Amino acid sequence: MQLSNLIQQCMHEEIVETTGCTDPGVVAYAAAKAASLLQGKITKVTVTVSNNVYKNGVMVGIPGAGATGMELAAALGVLLRSNADRALSVLEGVTQENCAAAKELVSAGMVSVHPREDCPDPLYVHAVVCAGEARGEAVVAHDYDMLVQLIQDGRTIFSRAIPQDTGSLVDQLLGHKMEEIYRCIEATPAEEFAFLLDYAQVNQDSLEKAKAILPPEDRLPAEDGLPFPYSVIHKASEDTFCLAKARMVGLKLPVIAVTGSHYDRAFPLPL
Repeated sequence: MQLSNLIQQCMHEEIVETTGCTDPGVVAYAAAKAASLLQGKITKVTVTVSNNVYKNGVMVGIPGAGATGMELAAALGVLLRSNADRALSVLEGVTQENCAAAKELVSAGMVSVHPREDCPDPLYVHAVVCAGEARGEAVVAHDYDMLVQLIQDGRTIFSRAIPQDTGSLVDQLLGHKMEEIYRCIEATPAEEFAFLLDYAQVNQDSLEKAKAILPPEDRLPAEDGLPFPYSVIHKASEDTFCLAKARMVGLKLPVIAVTGSHYDRAFPLPL
């Protein structure tokens, strides 16, 4: 594969739109996909997650809910099953009404989320949703938006192997020297990277809203008078920190983030 194509594919694979933090987001996504296989009233939701997903998501805010909790994320995913194909943006559909309904499901003991030690991948979510005797299952693994299995009433209707990092696109890219990658980007027509401007605009719009909501103590202090390039580096860090904080506290804002199995969690794309 030509290096220019490899760079493009890596960016499209590793950069995604998210609403809220990706760990409760992936729980909601898996629950939504499992529930989308069912008709009728949901009676039980059971989600098994890897330790990494659990520790990263258990205490972060759910967008638009004003609360934390993996069980709440799973319950919201079930109620937002019509949004299941939105993947990590499934929680953009949170409203006061469905949030109240989700909290009722959790309070009734119908939703459980448990960490598991021996998951087949460090990033792993297995959602089982029941509607009476009907049962839907969805597995997301390896990447936050990578669906690897769908099972309806015991019948597998979609399946793919969990990829191994060895030989992945990112690993292929890391096999090139930084100078080689830099020269290739320099030689690539600017219009091939135009989509990054659209991504940056999404983050810029969300950043302005986050700054209007978050108190000063929740933002990285500004540093005036820094020489170039340190002024640019600090500004990027300041803005990225603000968007990351907005996601952590549960503001319902779309954020373009770098994600994937090579990261402990997703980080907002610097503006």
